[in-house]
Amino acid sequence: MMSDTVPEVFETPVLDTSAGLLSTGGDPELLNELVLLFIQMVPAQLATMKEAVATSDSTSMRREAHSLKGAAGALGAVKIRKLAEDIEVLADQGDVETAQPLVETIERLITQLKQENTAD
Repeated sequence: MMSDTVPEVFETPVLDTSAGLLSTGGDPELLNELVLLFIQMVPAQLATMKEAVATSDSTSMRREAHSLKGAAGALGAVKIRKLAEDIEVLADQGDVETAQPLVETIERLITQLKQENTAD
């Protein structure tokens, strides 16, 4: 049940650049390259997660969420990292259906990240 108002999660930038720069030793060019790779990688992971929801495959869901959590955390994509962590917990509990809206939120955050990245 989605509200017509914009959720708080979308009101701030997806990437915490300060956190991302810590991971790259302060190298903004490296961070930018990693963000571009992340943006290219995530759609396949999200597709796998959607398939996991459709087939109730908690093992695949957990694996993809864990991988996404690590990559997002390293870049400073804190909101995506937290959502991936929540999905990982749901997968551990065997509750992949509840993860569907979280996967959709990550998709919207990736779209926002793309927009933010092209605006720079």
